[in-house]
Amino acid sequence: MSQETQNTPKSADEEVDIIRLFNYFKQGIVSLFKQFGRIFNYVILLLILIKKQWMIVGGMILLGAIYGAFVNPLLEGSEIKYYEMTVRSGAVSNLELYAFASEVKHQKASSANAQSKGIQLAKELGIISLQIDPIIRTEDVTNNYFDLIESNQLRGSESDTMYFKAIKLKDHMSSMENTDYALQKLRIKTKPTANSPKDIQDKLLDYFNNLPGVQADQQIRIATTEVYEREISRTVGNIDSLLNSRILANRQDVALGGSQMVFNANNKDNVEKDLLKSFELYSKKLYRIQKYKAQYPKAVNIVTNLRSGKEQDLIINPVIHYALLGFLGSILVILGIRFNRYLDQYAKNNIV
Repeated sequence: MSQETQNTPKSADEEVDIIRLFNYFKQGIVSLFKQFGRIFNYVILLLILIKKQWMIVGGMILLGAIYGAFVNPLLEGSEIKYYEMTVRSGAVSNLELYAFASEVKHQKASSANAQSKGIQLAKELGIISLQIDPIIRTEDVTNNYFDLIESNQLRGSESDTMYFKAIKLKDHMSSMENTDYALQKLRIKTKPTANSPKDIQDKLLDYFNNLPGVQADQQIRIATTEVYEREISRTVGNIDSLLNSRILANRQDVALGGSQMVFNANNKDNVEKDLLKSFELYSKKLYRIQKYKAQYPKAVNIVTNLRSGKEQDLIINPVIHYALLGFLGSILVILGIRFNRYLDQYAKNNIV
């Protein structure tokens, strides 16, 4: 009985703590729902204000759409042209691509450097806007993943044995930037100039490929690739010479005959089999490095030529863009009217 008496207060305290814990959870959930309720009430009040002032909202949206459809084209030029092209480039070149797109976007700003070569080129070619979108491919994710292990040119045997796992590639892809992808699609908006599409393409490529940072990066790529190619070529040639020597040695042996080489190659543990495997492995490496050289003769390389395109992003479309600005402006006007009424009411009640 004494033991039961001692345990009773302890169990009662535990029950009180559990009840308090549930009360805390209950208060937290109630508070959360109250916050959602307040936000919902504010949204309803805003919708009521928009309904009451629908003429202001509709009028400003209409004015924005008219400005985007008629006035803006007259200010920028009557014949706006849209082009698209795809380029292949490295990370350093991609940084320059995105930096140039930022320069184009802010070329009319007061803080823009009018003497910048990028801004001068944009004005010469009549480029109004430049939008860059990466073309996401698993190949680029894999290459970037191995670049973190070792340089892309000096990759070890891990890539041949599928060292990586799919889950690692998915995690790595989420941490990649747009500039890490090799293929980039450029959407260019220009006003009429004397430059043909080919002129625009050639001048843009010439500008990017002659930037100091891009040239330095390309020289490092070429030097590293050529050294690696020479090493692999020498290894393939040495293995080929050893194989030929083994074949000649086997042919000279009358007892083994000409078919012995085939038998040795199919055997589990022999020199010929190891040589054939090594020859195949290094031949694949040589093919990859030669393919890499062919894909990057320059820092920025054309994949698809500059062609006529169309606006696909609704936010960039001037009619929708300025209509949305008109809507946001009407909201500010409505809130300003409401605030002015509040000030009048406050003055009437508190100022004699």
